[in-house]
Amino acid sequence: MDEFKPTVYIAVLNQGEISVDLANNLLVMMSHADVPFKITWPNSKPTSNNRNKIVKAFLETDYHYLLMIDDDVVPPPNLLELIKLGKDIVAAPCPQWHETDVYWVVMDYIPEEDGFRQIPPYRRDGLQKVDAVGTGCILIKRKVLENIKAPFERKWDEDGLQTMGHDFYFCNKAREKGFEVYAHFDYPCRHYKRLDLIEVIRFALPQVSTPEE
Repeated sequence: MDEFKPTVYIAVLNQGEISVDLANNLLVMMSHADVPFKITWPNSKPTSNNRNKIVKAFLETDYHYLLMIDDDVVPPPNLLELIKLGKDIVAAPCPQWHETDVYWVVMDYIPEEDGFRQIPPYRRDGLQKVDAVGTGCILIKRKVLENIKAPFERKWDEDGLQTMGHDFYFCNKAREKGFEVYAHFDYPCRHYKRLDLIEVIRFALPQVSTPEE
């Protein structure tokens, strides 16, 4: 009997360019891949629309897993090892910078707040079952997407204000369907952002005056 080999549909979300480091790591990943794969370069806007178009295209194929990678994220070249885990949803964690806080986009759900908090530091090791992850680099089993209509959408309040992004809302909907969400901290991603170095100085060395002061 032939050994079953899962297949992966890779979507690199972009707006016409990707980083050199991402391109290099993708080349290494593809050259060492031990599973059949297809790679696409979708660039629709806005992001939630792009992700849902990717899901629709993926479900029109017979691939077993969908891997989505954002153009400003650089996953490790051995990323496809995550397929061997057989998890419903597993993310390679990405760091995020919000205001003055740098953190991993890996969260616990707080029901009384209908919101999320960063997982505690003692859980940032190896494979971790969590409540929500970012979608910068995420591997999703086919059956998850077959069971969630319009998986990537934002949650809004009555005033039209966003209360939950499409990444965390997707994870909530998946968990409500009985699927499990994981993050694997042995596969961390780099996350590139353009920064004004004056702001970096202010953040890192608040006691140093800058030209605007």
